[in-house]
Amino acid sequence: MGYTLKIGEACFEGDKDEAYLRVWAKSEAHDDAPTFPNDEMTGNGNSRSPSYTGWAEFCRDTGLYGMFYGLDGRRDPYMKEDPSCHRETPILSDHPGFAALNAADVLAVRHALDQHITKHGDLTPGFRGWAEKEEDAPSDANACAARARLIWLHYWTDWAVNNCENPVLVNS
Repeated sequence: MGYTLKIGEACFEGDKDEAYLRVWAKSEAHDDAPTFPNDEMTGNGNSRSPSYTGWAEFCRDTGLYGMFYGLDGRRDPYMKEDPSCHRETPILSDHPGFAALNAADVLAVRHALDQHITKHGDLTPGFRGWAEKEEDAPSDANACAARARLIWLHYWTDWAVNNCENPVLVNS
C-alpha cells in the first residue's frame, strides 16, 4: 500500500445539494521533466506512487517531515516546535486529500535539495533495480532514491506554482 501523489492544476467536481466536493490534479507529462533509472512508472509525469513508509522515511531523511506530516505524525496547526516548517497544516494531514501549494513550498523543497547535495555530494539520482538475489543486484546499486525524489518534487512544485491557477498536491 502507498500513496499516489500528484502535483499540478487543481480540478474540481461537486454538488452543493449533496455537500460533495472532489479535488484532483490534472495529469501532466513534460519532455523536460526529470526522469530516473528504474522509475518507469513515474516517467516524466507529475504523479508518483511511493509506499507510505518509503515517503515518510524520505521526508525524515531530507528534512521535509514537518512540511508533509507535522510533528511526529501529529497535526499541529502552527508547527510551533518545528521552526523550519513554514506550513500551518501539513500537506498530508488528510489522506486521501489535497493541499494547495505556494512559493514557500518550492523554496523548502529547493532548500532540502541543496542541503542533500551539500551533505551527500554528487550522488546519482535514481532507483535500484530489483534482483531476487543480492549477488544479482544491478550495477545501479548506488542510485540515490532520495535525490531523485527531491529533484522530482522540486520540478513539479516549481512548475505548478509558476504555471497553475490553483497549484495543488493531491494524495490518494
